[in-house]
Amino acid sequence: MASRVWGLLLTNNKRKFATCWGNPLASYCSSVITSDSRQINLDKEKEDRVLNILNGNDKNELMRYPISKTRLDKIQRWKAKNGRIENIEDLLQLDGFGVKMLEKMCENIISHLDKPPLETNASSSKRPGVFTIPAVPTAMRDQYKSCVSVFTTVSSITWARIVLTDNNPCHLSHWQHHEISEKRMHIGDLVRNMLYVIKMIPEADCYVMENPQIAQAAAPGGAEQVNINVQKAQITGLLNYGLMSRANLKLDQSNVFYLKKYLSSRIFNTLVGNERVSTEHVVAELLRTVYNVEDWLENSGNERGTSGDNLTLRSNVNVPMELREVYNNAERYQRDFLGQALLIGMTFIRLCLLRTPESLASVSRNQKDDIDLGG
Repeated sequence: MASRVWGLLLTNNKRKFATCWGNPLASYCSSVITSDSRQINLDKEKEDRVLNILNGNDKNELMRYPISKTRLDKIQRWKAKNGRIENIEDLLQLDGFGVKMLEKMCENIISHLDKPPLETNASSSKRPGVFTIPAVPTAMRDQYKSCVSVFTTVSSITWARIVLTDNNPCHLSHWQHHEISEKRMHIGDLVRNMLYVIKMIPEADCYVMENPQIAQAAAPGGAEQVNINVQKAQITGLLNYGLMSRANLKLDQSNVFYLKKYLSSRIFNTLVGNERVSTEHVVAELLRTVYNVEDWLENSGNERGTSGDNLTLRSNVNVPMELREVYNNAERYQRDFLGQALLIGMTFIRLCLLRTPESLASVSRNQKDDIDLGG
C-alpha cells in the first residue's frame, strides 16, 4: 500500500478502540471510535445521577435500590479494585452486564430516586409484611422474648432456642440435633418418638419452623417417595400439636409459626437457584464473633439505648462456648442441620420481631426480582 496503516481493533464487551497511522483511512478510524464510544442509551444527566448513587453509597445503602445482590456484589468488587466508576460503560466489563441489562438497571435506579427506597418510620410498620403462617400479631412482637426454631427432615429433628434481650445480642441457650431411626415408621412408633422429642424441646414464648410441603398422592420416585413425604407431614403435624398444647390458647391464637420456605436461605445467602447450599460458612462467621456490648457502643459512638445501634446489636447472636463445642463436634451433615435451625430462628427474629431495615430491604429487593418466597 502507498501509505502504511497500522490498526488495532480490540473488542472488549462491545467497546472498541483503534489506533491508526497514515492518512487515507485515518478519518474512517476516527469515525468508528466516535460513533461507538457510547453504547448505553442514557443521557449525560441520567448517567451522572446513577454514578452519584453507585459511587456515593455503600453496599447496605445500595441494597435499597432495585439491584440484585449478585450484580451488586460484582459492582462492589469492581469499585474495590478500580476505585470510582467514572463512566457507566465501565460496568460492561463485568460478567453478565450487557447493554440492555445496564440500561434497564439505570432506569430502575432513576425511577426510585424521588421516593424513599424503604420506609423506616412509623408508617412503615403499618404496611403488611407477612412472612409467616399465621402472621405474627403486631401486639405480640414485643411480648415474645424467646423462640425455638425447628428444622425437620424425614429422619431427624433439629432445634435452636434463642433468647431476646433489650440492649444486648440475642443469646443461644439450646442447640440440639435428634435422629429418627427409620424413614418409614409405623404411626404408633412415630408417635412415641415424637412424644420423646417434644419433651426434649425446651419451652419458649413461640416456636417457628419452615412452611412444609403438602404431601402429594403422587410424587417423583414412586411409592417410596410418597411414604417419605407422608412421614414428614406426620412429623410436622405431631410437632405442631405438641408445641401448641403447651400454651392455653384461644381458637384463633397460635404460638407456632411457619416461616415461608427458603426465606432464611434468602436472608443469609445460602441459596443457589432453588437449591440450598451448606450453612457452614455462615455459622462459622457467627461463631467467630463474640459481641462485647461496651466495645460495640464505644466503637459506634452511641450510648446504650440508642434505638438504631441497639437494633443492629440485638439482631445478632452470641453462642456460648459449650454450644460451640456441640456444633464443632457434630458430624458434617448434623452441623448443616444445626445451622438451618439457627438461621430459621434468626430470620424470624429479624423479619417478624425486630423488623430490621436491612433484612426487610433484602426481602423487598428479592420480591422485586420476582423471586417466589412462598412455601
